[in-house]
Amino acid sequence: MKKNGFTILELLVGLVVAMLCMIMMLMTFKQISKVSLESSLDADYDTQVQLGMLVLQKVIQNAGYGSGQTTDIKVNSTNDMLYLRFIPNVNNPLAYTCQALGYANDPIKKEYKLFLFENSVNCGASTDLATIDWTNTNTTKSPLITIKNKNIEAATPAVFKFYVENLASDKKCTPYGISPDNPSGSTYVTVHAAGQYSSIKNIQSSICLNNI
Repeated sequence: MKKNGFTILELLVGLVVAMLCMIMMLMTFKQISKVSLESSLDADYDTQVQLGMLVLQKVIQNAGYGSGQTTDIKVNSTNDMLYLRFIPNVNNPLAYTCQALGYANDPIKKEYKLFLFENSVNCGASTDLATIDWTNTNTTKSPLITIKNKNIEAATPAVFKFYVENLASDKKCTPYGISPDNPSGSTYVTVHAAGQYSSIKNIQSSICLNNI
């Protein structure tokens, strides 16, 4: 540097160095913002899934209530739809209600929606739950759970999948770890919830059906 100031070359070099520093700072800020946003979305997703598990637990435990037949609950071949049957009013044991849990993806809003279908008109004690027309006029359709996920597309697999399992005859399932002296059943439903990314392990919850 000369005593009378900077040369044009020195100014240009200083300007380039300053620009590089600014670019690096902006890239760092962008990366931090992206990680922060993704962490927030991941937390929201996990919260929605956990709340969904609680809702499903309440709905699924209706299965077999007042009837206790092993045919009161079943799943479809792809395990993404669950059918159940129960008697809503024990004072009227001939009036059955049939329900189904089925999903649909909204690729525009990036939402997974789990619907609760209900049918009490075409529902009987011996009705095969899978044969009910869940889209007819006797069926009500209401969104039960909505989960936002930026990766949702029309063909994205279901977030929730259901598995109905039976224990050995000498074993029983009791919910919440309650004493074996309390009522227990031999059938339980395991609900798997997919993580937001394929690398994340599925969340799993088992629901004991006391009446089956």
